[in-house]
Amino acid sequence: TRFTLYVPAFAIFNGMTFGPFIGFAMTLTANLLGNFGLIQILKVLPLSRQDSKVNEHLKTLDKLPDPKLAIALGYIFPIVPTILVNYRIVEMKLSFRERLLLASVGLAPLSLLYTLGGTAILRGNIKLLVAIIVIGGLALIGFKIFQKKGHHKHESHRHTKSH
Repeated sequence: TRFTLYVPAFAIFNGMTFGPFIGFAMTLTANLLGNFGLIQILKVLPLSRQDSKVNEHLKTLDKLPDPKLAIALGYIFPIVPTILVNYRIVEMKLSFRERLLLASVGLAPLSLLYTLGGTAILRGNIKLLVAIIVIGGLALIGFKIFQKKGHHKHESHRHTKSH
């Protein structure tokens, strides 16, 4: 799965314990370190492209118009398991700077939402909690629309190439 239970729980705990700013910094740093560690492991122990599930998920990333955008969106939204987003980074041979930028952009929104959620829970701020849920829902809807447009563009491009 995209995020296991411990990531949101850790982020919410950080928000409740350390507040929004330090909690967010801690959560984002932990997410970056975890994913970068996994990238290093995948460089040594790559996944098999022969596995149909691996290939199926990677094709989902391929449907998006820009491979780097697919990486950032893959971290933000649960379109494929995070391990496969990291695997794609290994395949693309991105520089450390590119990996850091894409992972930061991709991991920051959920890290912030979960951390703010923890802060809202602790402070009993229902308005903030509702706002976080609405923002998350709108972002998901926006992504689904973007994904459909990217899929249609990918399909029409494939049809024009074959004719």
